[in-house]
Amino acid sequence: MVGTNQSGKALWTRVYKYFHTYKDFTSDRDYKSLQQQWGKICLATNHFCGLIAQIENRPPSGGNQQDKGLLRLNVRLV
Repeated sequence: MVGTNQSGKALWTRVYKYFHTYKDFTSDRDYKSLQQQWGKICLATNHFCGLIAQIENRPPSGGNQQDKGLLRLNVRLV
């Protein structure tokens, strides 16, 4: 178990070691490139979550609470 007081470099070095231990493809990524890719994934995920929040907060015209619940169910199934 690792505490929360580790440096950023220590965290990404651990990620690097784990990535290269368990990957099943060729890759020469260093810990910085893994960190950059993770940043891109986080930005895209946050953008997606924001879009879902907008959809949930603006049901279609004529929609009701039941429709909003069905929308949430459909989004979670995707």
